[in-house]
Amino acid sequence: MTTPEPTIVTLAPVRAAVVEGTGVPMTAIRDFFDSSFQLLGAAVAQQGVAPGTAAFARYAGQPTDTLDLAVGFGVGPEFVATEEVSVMEIPGVRAGQLVHVGGYDTLGTSWDRLVGWLQGQGEPLADWFLEEYLTEPVPGADPADMRTRLSYPLATG
Repeated sequence: MTTPEPTIVTLAPVRAAVVEGTGVPMTAIRDFFDSSFQLLGAAVAQQGVAPGTAAFARYAGQPTDTLDLAVGFGVGPEFVATEEVSVMEIPGVRAGQLVHVGGYDTLGTSWDRLVGWLQGQGEPLADWFLEEYLTEPVPGADPADMRTRLSYPLATG
């Protein structure tokens, strides 16, 4: 199997249902994802809305011991925010993109590769980035079958 190459693409804008977290400890990230996707699933089911995109995480700033992020998926205009699930407009932007093949524990290597490639192209990076989970993480899944699309928006003006 060949390793996917980084590219520059234009991301379409997305209206998304999200659960936001500020200062989420890295040690609690799995629990945050699990509880957030339970809340999201309940909200869209209650409203009879189907997700319009793959599940994603939008990260603000660079991760440290904590993360500021929003997890969710695209929804249409019929979705109404709830007490626990908000609506976020993710802008359409130019971005560097790479599909990571493998488990989540090796995402950092692909992020480093994408960022290094963009810096080598002289592209300025925005202050946020996305992971789109193209394959659903299920118990017992083979990490070799997992795909995560990494998108790093390019700073403008």
